Amino acid sequence: MKKRVKIQVSIAGSGDPSQTELERKYASLRRTLEEHSRAARLMNKTGRTAEEIESTVAAERRKDAAIPRVSGFTAPFSFKPGEEIIIDAELADKWEAAGICSILPAEKKTAA
Repeated sequence: MKKRVKIQVSIAGSGDPSQTELERKYASLRRTLEEHSRAARLMNKTGRTAEEIESTVAAERRKDAAIPRVSGFTAPFSFKPGEEIIIDAELADKWEAAGICSILPAEKKTAA
């Protein structure tokens, strides 16, 4: 459910990463570790095994999963005092408790 709120103070944030962005991050990490491993083997050094690489990527996934996704936004956002916006009801309640916004009364829908 969504609520209409009026922003009381300036607020901005980076937003929560989407699943697509996270998958890109893990693929990039895996690719980088594989490249470093190949380069190490070319220099007759011990590189990471495939299991070690997957373990590192899995650890990064666990670390990202532990980060709470609380902003409710998937992209960077910013609001100025006086702006009226519609946001998730749970987030609206949290922001109102923190003094960031005030919840506006629901508008009654009228038949046209």
